[in-house]
Amino acid sequence: MFENTATKKVIDISVGISSSTPVYPGDPVPDIKKVYCLPDDRASVSSISMGSHTGTHIDAPSHILEDGKSVDSLSLDTLIGNALVVDLSDVSETIKKSDLENIFNKLDAAENLDILLIKTQNSNLWNDFSTVGMESMISLDKSAGECIVENGFKTVGIDGFSVDVEPDLEVHRLLLENEINIIECLNFNGVSDGTYSFVCLPIKMEGCDGSPARAILINNP
Repeated sequence: MFENTATKKVIDISVGISSSTPVYPGDPVPDIKKVYCLPDDRASVSSISMGSHTGTHIDAPSHILEDGKSVDSLSLDTLIGNALVVDLSDVSETIKKSDLENIFNKLDAAENLDILLIKTQNSNLWNDFSTVGMESMISLDKSAGECIVENGFKTVGIDGFSVDVEPDLEVHRLLLENEINIIECLNFNGVSDGTYSFVCLPIKMEGCDGSPARAILINNP
């Protein structure tokens, strides 16, 4: 998958983390402070405080499921591989099963791919953090979650705070109970639909319910 990477374009689809990064309502706001600073100190060292679901991040099953795996127990090979990016930016409300089926038929590429990445209007919001709010985010309904399960995906990513539109988190529960990884707060600005190589790895935070991650696409020329 990564042969001759020098000739391929690497696309960073992560949301950066700073004190101004928007977070899910109620989550801790990131706080990054200098503890030691050059030139007065021998080296620069920072203190970082933030929630486990800050910026681009991976939800572990233990985020929702009482006996679910923690993020350090995830199978990393399900977070690396060929991914299908589907552009549903024209959908202005909750994404449904029919929306996914229509784009799958159009692209004719969903088979034999384990990773589904969903681009929506949310990506436009990451251009200006002041516009980002839960009320403006596009999410999935339960039928879309069922479609993802039926198509055998191992990982799903979206460019919003949550895959869920409902507060009971039924889409989270459906996906995680079926051992499907959830990646949230991706940024697909400038990314077209199609098939890419994909890497998104969490920090190895022992016993934690999620972790910030760096996500990239590799566009094969």
